[in-house]
Amino acid sequence: MKVKVRNLFVDVRKVAVGILCMLLVGFVAVSCNKVGKVCKCSNPLEELAWLKAMTGYENTRISKAVFKDKKQNKRIEGFIYAPVTPWGGGITAAYYDCSGKGLCSIGCFSSCENYEVIKEEVIYEKP
Repeated sequence: MKVKVRNLFVDVRKVAVGILCMLLVGFVAVSCNKVGKVCKCSNPLEELAWLKAMTGYENTRISKAVFKDKKQNKRIEGFIYAPVTPWGGGITAAYYDCSGKGLCSIGCFSSCENYEVIKEEVIYEKP
């Protein structure tokens, strides 16, 4: 169906499809930032003792995350611990798997070149 708008013909179906596509892309972009359940935990700060222990420090941010191990080409669920200070104490982030094993750290000497953060969602922050 075409509608004449000030000497322009507009195909209503094409406009509707365009709007739906833009909404879909927007929805996907927003939902991609959400990590969802990690390490089979609904509330990892309560269910994982080693992670809960990290919440006792000031200037701390903890995120649940999904990593890609580039060497083994596999997906790893885990967490990112990051100091929230301008200087960071030499470490800007540390990556952990579900068991609390450190995967790598970023700072003065980075060891995270084999890991890529696919998704990340902050679950705790204490300034």
